[in-house]
Amino acid sequence: MSDKNFCVVVVSALALVAFVIAMWLLPGMQTPAGWAACSKEQCTLQGWLGASSGWVGAAVTLATLFVLIRQQRQETKRLLRPLDLLCERVIVASTALQEESAILRAGKQMILEGTSTQWRGMENCLEAIGRLYTILQPVRDQFSLNIVNTDRLIATIDTHVQALGKAITNYRDQSQVPGWPLPQLKPEDVANLIGPAAEAVDQYRDFCTHHAQTFVRR
Repeated sequence: MSDKNFCVVVVSALALVAFVIAMWLLPGMQTPAGWAACSKEQCTLQGWLGASSGWVGAAVTLATLFVLIRQQRQETKRLLRPLDLLCERVIVASTALQEESAILRAGKQMILEGTSTQWRGMENCLEAIGRLYTILQPVRDQFSLNIVNTDRLIATIDTHVQALGKAITNYRDQSQVPGWPLPQLKPEDVANLIGPAAEAVDQYRDFCTHHAQTFVRR
């Protein structure tokens, strides 16, 4: 019974047998008004087949269309399954991106609080930057290619995050080398770069999550 093709054949055969038996019995049947369902000389298999061919053809056509549409939907789901999995990974990654943007904002607060927490705040930001690219890289290319274009948002992230990483590195180097020739960076200068970087990550996360969820619900 689990084999659909087998069930179709069996049901079709039983329907044909029932049709032949009904055709054989109809000449002796009476309608409620007392009239014979059909006259004996006209109640032939050829006549019934000819009379019912249009209805049977329509029924077969509808059944065929139903099967074809169902097969097409199943094939479409099979082909889109890899993209579904990709969208699910993007949705999971959005949580990790949210955590990293929160770490960036916490690092900004640590930098602004005072000298005792400045270095730790900057180290946290550098570590978060490294994890950001680890999270983004596995899905960014395929997601942008198959679901929605994220090149502009990725470029924005790169601009702000790279500027932040460079500023932290320069601040560390200038602080460790006396008489550094470049103007000394202030902690506030580094902290001011964190907000745009975290905001860019949040925008990318929200954009990708929205489109991934829309794709999965289609």
